[in-house]
Amino acid sequence: KHRWRLYSQMLFQAYHSMLEQSPHRRLVIFHQFCLSGGVVEFMRRPSYRTYFGTQSWPVFAVTTAGSFEPALGTFIGLWSDELRKALEAGGSKSLGEVQALAEARYWADNAGIKVQNDRILAGA
Repeated sequence: KHRWRLYSQMLFQAYHSMLEQSPHRRLVIFHQFCLSGGVVEFMRRPSYRTYFGTQSWPVFAVTTAGSFEPALGTFIGLWSDELRKALEAGGSKSLGEVQALAEARYWADNAGIKVQNDRILAGA
């Protein structure tokens, strides 16, 4: 677990440096690899939020795995396709809306996994 914190710290330093050098920059970060949820944990940690103000960073981060989970292999294609469609339609959708559309497509394509996840969450 500790080696992933090192990678997370390296990403934190890179993003922090970019935003210090260009405060008006906006970042869209997409991590599609196993364990990717852990590498952006600094965005949620109270100490980083307090000392570095990460909650107000102009960052939209997508991870396709939890901290210790495998990644969703097809999600980046769905997300990119939804972004492309949104831009072709005039760019009026927010990144959150693009995310929601990609998630809906993912669950429609993987209905069996959704049923299994819902069953696990319900404790059945």
